[in-house]
Amino acid sequence: MLEFSWRMLVEQVGAFWEGLRAQLPESLFTPQGARELVRLSHPVEPFNQPELVAPVVGLAGLLLGLVLAGVAVGALGTLLVAVIALALLLTRVYGVSLEIVALGR
Repeated sequence: MLEFSWRMLVEQVGAFWEGLRAQLPESLFTPQGARELVRLSHPVEPFNQPELVAPVVGLAGLLLGLVLAGVAVGALGTLLVAVIALALLLTRVYGVSLEIVALGR
């Protein structure tokens, strides 16, 4: 039987975080590492031609990615609300019984 406790959850999250920190290189938190991370946001050919516009295009791409991720999360929330509403409608109003049975029992 799988038991759940908050202490176990906190310990597992702490162990995951420590493992992640151990895997990251120490140079990531230096000024040179910060420059390398900024360099990853520069666009590729042919969008980097005017040197002045390249950071703007990179920032616009990053912001667009964040907006699209927000739209995806919002759509997932809407889907979950619609499924819960449908399940409540079927069970409370129409009296349909929804049962989920584990296979092999």
